[in-house]
Amino acid sequence: MNQDTLTNSIELKTKFLKQIDSLKIQNQLDKLKYEIDTQNSIATEVNNFYDSAWLKLLIVITILGIILPILVQYFQRKNYKELAENLKNSFDNKLDILKYNYELRIDKIVTEYEKNLKELETKNDMAMYEIDANTYYLQGRSLMLERSFVPAVFSYLKAILQLKKCNRIDRIIPNLNMLKRALDKVEPERINFLDKVLANKFESDFESVMNKIDDEISIDSTILVKTTELRKIYLDKKTMPNNV
Repeated sequence: MNQDTLTNSIELKTKFLKQIDSLKIQNQLDKLKYEIDTQNSIATEVNNFYDSAWLKLLIVITILGIILPILVQYFQRKNYKELAENLKNSFDNKLDILKYNYELRIDKIVTEYEKNLKELETKNDMAMYEIDANTYYLQGRSLMLERSFVPAVFSYLKAILQLKKCNRIDRIIPNLNMLKRALDKVEPERINFLDKVLANKFESDFESVMNKIDDEISIDSTILVKTTELRKIYLDKKTMPNNV
C-alpha cells in the first residue's frame, strides 16, 4: 500500500516535472518566436524604409536629372546673356572712348596741320612778296639804264609796296632813294603820262600811293621824310607852267 502510494507519488512528480519542462520549453519557444517575429518586423520596417528612401532618392535623382539641367541651362543662358550684354556695353563704351580720343587727336592734328599750313602759306606769301619786290627793284634799275624813267618810277613804287606787305621796312629806304632818282629824271610833260600809268596799274594817283607807303609808319621814321620829299618833287613837276 505504501509502496503503491510512493510509486504514484513519484509518477505524479515526474509527470508534473515533465509538464513544467514542457511549459518552460513552450515558453522559450514562444519567446524565441516573439524575438524572431520582432526581428522580422524590424527587418521588414527597415527594408520598407530603405525601399521607400531609395524610391524617393530615385524620384529626386530623376527630378534633378530633368529639372537641374534645365535650371543650369537657364542660368547659364541668363549668365551668358548678361555677360554678352556686359561685354557689348563695355566694348561700346571703350569704342566710344577710343572714337572720342581719336576724334580729339584727329581734331588736334588737323588744327595743328591747318595752323602749320597757314603759317607756311604766310611765310610763302611773305617770300613771294619779297621776291616780287626784288624783281621790281631790279626791273627799275634796268629801266633806269634804258632811261625809261616813268616805268622805272612805277617799278620802284611797286617794289616798295611789296616790301611793306612782307614787313621788310628796312629795305624800303634804298628803294625810296632809287625812286627819287627816277622821279627827278621824269620830264614835267611826262607827269600826266605817269598819272595814267599809276591809275592803270594801281587804280590810284601818286598821292594815294604815297599814303599807302606812309600807312603804319612811325612818325619819326626816315621813310616819312623821304615820301615828303617825293611829294614835293611830284607837285613841283605837276605844277610847272609847261605841264599845265
